[in-house]
Amino acid sequence: MVFQYADSGNLRQYLRLNFKKLTWKDKLLRLTDISKDLIQIHEAGYIHCDFHSDLGLSRNNKEPSLKEGVYGVLPYIAPELLLGQKFTQAADIYGFGVIMTEITAGIPSFDGYLFNNDSTDLAIKICGGLRPKFAPGTSDCYIKLAESCMNADPQKRPTAKMLFDEFSKWYNFMNEQDTDVEMYMADEMDTADEMDTLDEPDELDEKIEISNKFWEADDIIQQQPIITQKNLDSVYTSRHVDVDAISQRFREEVKLGNVAGFPVRHPNQNVMS
Repeated sequence: MVFQYADSGNLRQYLRLNFKKLTWKDKLLRLTDISKDLIQIHEAGYIHCDFHSDLGLSRNNKEPSLKEGVYGVLPYIAPELLLGQKFTQAADIYGFGVIMTEITAGIPSFDGYLFNNDSTDLAIKICGGLRPKFAPGTSDCYIKLAESCMNADPQKRPTAKMLFDEFSKWYNFMNEQDTDVEMYMADEMDTADEMDTLDEPDELDEKIEISNKFWEADDIIQQQPIITQKNLDSVYTSRHVDVDAISQRFREEVKLGNVAGFPVRHPNQNVMS
């Protein structure tokens, strides 16, 4: 899936090496490609199960198998999985949402948090609603889509096809805006057929507004200092996650009133008991 970035190591390293060069148009094209690949996986009836920005390049062969628990990079693991629920395609979408936050800043999500040896504290916060932050200037429509991917309720997350449709639309908006505006503002049209090719005013306004937001974000990125990653890359290596310990600790924290109860339960598991 992200092997297309293998010359730069992986998507994470690709962002690190090229972040200032990448425009939002570039990012949307890459997100379109990744979502298209995820559609193929899901339509074939499969689940990725380890969806993060170092996809396929970070598994440690010495780690336990998936049968013994959840295997992945903690910030990208859906909260329901941390509480012992089963893998679903919606869990892949959660990881996609976290990748979307990473793309806004160029550094891994939850950078600076300690979760290499003991991941329980961060896991409890994620189950309680903590989510990665977005870089300054990120478009509202992009934030809204990423947040929907990271919704605590798996049933409220979009599908890979819905993500592909949105990324494609925004990318095409940025491609088409200049031409559309030029045609829309022209004093005269050569033929009535040319007039028929114009978008409706509301649709054109949407294109202009969304495209401008992404272009404004490009300008803001250039004005921001380069962010230095705090955590070592080894922290973001896929590893076994002890969901039993996390679930037990979460129940204790809920009883103490330190975190709110998880809003969604697996039909065969009461995470609040």
